Amino acid sequence: MLNLDVKASIYAEVAAAVRRAGMERAIILKSEVGTETPAMAAEPTFAGLGYMPILLNPGKRADLAALLRRQCASPAHPLGAELPRLSPTQLAQVSAAARGCGVRLWVNSLLEGLVAGYRGDRDAPRDPDAVWGRMYRDGVSIIQTDEPEALLRYRATLH
Repeated sequence: MLNLDVKASIYAEVAAAVRRAGMERAIILKSEVGTETPAMAAEPTFAGLGYMPILLNPGKRADLAALLRRQCASPAHPLGAELPRLSPTQLAQVSAAARGCGVRLWVNSLLEGLVAGYRGDRDAPRDPDAVWGRMYRDGVSIIQTDEPEALLRYRATLH
């Protein structure tokens, strides 16, 4: 799976290249979405692609669960959602919404405190269960890290 982190000005061009290459299900194409954004997976640019919205959380007070449910509203719903900086309460709510939608949650552990009070890559190799395990138990199933070998070793210990 290839994560295509592109900018809005070239979404259509990138989507067309992905389709020409026959890579529709081998990529993740992301775009930022807010409270007024329609269900993007059904939009012509993203339709039929491995699409993932990046949820926006202005002021760290957005209803991320409602935002995710809106993105999952069409039959062409996303693979998952990339989470912004958020609180543990927001994570619990968006995690419940993700289970209801049948999508996965992506968190970047490169940065400290992306989920308030959780730690990141600096601490994860020393205490993977307290960092990555906590994320996993709280509903995160895609973790972006600069410590992939350590994460894979930890993942192998899970049931």
